[in-house]
Amino acid sequence: MSLSADARNRLGIAVTDFNIGNEIADAVDHVVGGRATVLAGQSSIVVTNSAISASSNVVATLAGTDGTALYVTKAVCANHTVTISVNAAATANVAVAWLKVS
Repeated sequence: MSLSADARNRLGIAVTDFNIGNEIADAVDHVVGGRATVLAGQSSIVVTNSAISASSNVVATLAGTDGTALYVTKAVCANHTVTISVNAAATANVAVAWLKVS
């Protein structure tokens, strides 16, 4: 989907700026994320996903807490994996939500 020249003019968008429909479609096609679980006694989880490379950027946050694992300290990407670490060993299983942003 793209805007007509008339619609772009009414919105003040130059024809050469971008194609809104393709920008949105590209963003949706490349969304990669999910949930993982840091197991009790562990302080990290390795997530495997073929869309992740060493140069990817992943944002991660806890989707719950267990009293000791309170926040994500880092998300380190490698080819096809991201290692997500939390501040302390979990005393119970704790969920982590993650999203590849680039």
